Amino acid sequence: MADHHVKHAGPSGQFTFADLKAEHARSIGMEGRRSPGAPNQLAALRLFMAIRGHTDNTPIHPTLTTEFEDQLRSFERSAKAGQRDTPSISDATLLSYRSHLRKWHGWALGLSGKGVRAEVFGKLLQDGIASHREKHPGRTLKEIAALASISFVVLTEWKAGKLATTRRPNRRRLLRLERLLELPVGALTEVVFGRYLSRVDAQALRGAGQQLHPKHGVTRVRYVPAPLPPRIAEFVHGFIQHKTSLYPGENLAGEALDRAPGASWRVIAGNVASAQMFVALAGAFSGYLMLPATLAEAREHVRANWIGGANPLPEGAVEALAPYFVGRGMRAEDIWPHHLVAPDLVGGFLEWRTLRSKSGKESGYHRGYLSRVAIPLVRPEFGYLTQRPELAPDAGGPIRREHAAGGAENAALPSWAERCAKWHRQLRRMRQSLNREHKERDPHAALAAVLDMPNPMDVVDWIIASHRRDKPQGPLIPGVGGISLAQWHRDQLLLRMLPANPLRNRNFREMEWRVDNTGNLYRKGNRWRLRFEPQDFKNERGAASKPYDVELDPALAPWIEAYLLQARPLLLGGNHCDKVFLSRNGTPFNAVNLSQLVFNLTDRHIRGIVDARGFRTHAYRHIAATSYLRANPRDFLTVADMLHDRHETVLRNYNRSNPEDGLRRWAEWRASAVRRAA
Repeated sequence: MADHHVKHAGPSGQFTFADLKAEHARSIGMEGRRSPGAPNQLAALRLFMAIRGHTDNTPIHPTLTTEFEDQLRSFERSAKAGQRDTPSISDATLLSYRSHLRKWHGWALGLSGKGVRAEVFGKLLQDGIASHREKHPGRTLKEIAALASISFVVLTEWKAGKLATTRRPNRRRLLRLERLLELPVGALTEVVFGRYLSRVDAQALRGAGQQLHPKHGVTRVRYVPAPLPPRIAEFVHGFIQHKTSLYPGENLAGEALDRAPGASWRVIAGNVASAQMFVALAGAFSGYLMLPATLAEAREHVRANWIGGANPLPEGAVEALAPYFVGRGMRAEDIWPHHLVAPDLVGGFLEWRTLRSKSGKESGYHRGYLSRVAIPLVRPEFGYLTQRPELAPDAGGPIRREHAAGGAENAALPSWAERCAKWHRQLRRMRQSLNREHKERDPHAALAAVLDMPNPMDVVDWIIASHRRDKPQGPLIPGVGGISLAQWHRDQLLLRMLPANPLRNRNFREMEWRVDNTGNLYRKGNRWRLRFEPQDFKNERGAASKPYDVELDPALAPWIEAYLLQARPLLLGGNHCDKVFLSRNGTPFNAVNLSQLVFNLTDRHIRGIVDARGFRTHAYRHIAATSYLRANPRDFLTVADMLHDRHETVLRNYNRSNPEDGLRRWAEWRASAVRRAA
């Protein structure tokens, strides 16, 4: 609530409870509809006023501002005991009222202006720091600033009562402070950035009837079931065993299951990246099937599953989000494995994903579901679902019911293989249709703004330098700030190694280091080296048929040692893992989140290039090859060695020469030939 909407304060120049109620009523009017939560909110405020002895003319400051936490505790004690001629209330009602009163607190802060919010902000920080020092005797304010990766000068100003600005970096700093000082989630951030008016809430309040784009809130409504539906969970477990075990297993009839050559999944440090993607896709599909089938039920789903904040969504936001949560209305116990591949359900799921996408178009996700889940499961001869006829629905289900007339126990088995083959043909046609409408992403087109530069490596160097300047402050010690600094060391090393040794995503996420020098990253004398076996490469039968064992650029040595010996142990924590690059939780990256990490880093630090966006791990191969070939035309063999790839592959994928390049070199040769002749 912005203070300019209220024209008059109370007699003393301060806003009163009456002003607050009037502003509350005005905000409901902005939504263009009745707010279901309003009566309960008003009931909570009336009880609070009655117990604390306030009237409509009582100023809201300091009761609902700087003294709110003390007033709330006192109110809860009195409400439980039933004081001031008010009946005692249940714990459940009290919990609900506490939530409503915190909303009033946020609205009161917004109404009271910057000065009051600065006072509340300073008091919260002072109390939090005092409590933290009681638990950690001797810890100075400077050490607290370092642990939270905040400037000591800035923290001193905040503690003295200067309100933090609403710049985006401050949100991250305040969140780190909340965790370090063990303050309630949002205690500081909501005072600075405004409470209860998230991006979605503000959109809904501003635009009565204005369409809310899904990117503003669709990802903050939970829909993926946890756990998976029972039959799907059992099926997924069996499928992962089939793909990872040496023996692919057998069906209920005792027949050995077959697996296509090269179709097994690799287990890396106990993790299976392909399995993680399969589970995520199957979970999203199951969630779509379980979403309500009507718009009215979808509204209830949005209200019940909103995870964007601690408070209910305004009705405007609920109305805007509901269309994106209409599914099939199926119960978890009614979902069978064959639903994962039924073309009508798959088509509906992909259309639903299109509706939710930011661009409103099909994306790689659609082909990913078809290629990773649906089509392989019903592949003739090798499909896991094709080979498991016992996974068809029971005698009352749609598959067996069609063939039950014969009466034989296995009457459905022949038709099951036929049905899977039919589904396979339909799903392949669906994927072909998607490929025709949306060609596979051309890396050269996506990277055109970078690759068209005279030296694309200048962009890479700029990103490294920009990230280096963004180094968090403080020491590498356990704590919120220490983890952030450890992540910075990891990211800086990754940004430097990717262009120095432009290998594939798989090599960086599977790269290992051990103290005894038996890992991929190892030390020989005072030099660091990197080695991989042929099976560690995608093209092990081609250019990568020989081991890869190379010396790393000596300039990387201090970054490697700082990360491995100081930063990585903080990320690792109590885990045991030999992977070089770890998440903040001490776990290995998979293909998706390592690629996303690199995209986030490059997108954040790329500057000054029109139409340029961040890029992912594989883009470094294109950038390195293009940069070298532009300086050394036709030296494809060197690029092939650098990328550990075939000469033919380099010519086909990394050669960006054009007629203009050829004519320029031809003109240079002609000029030199004429000079020699003269």
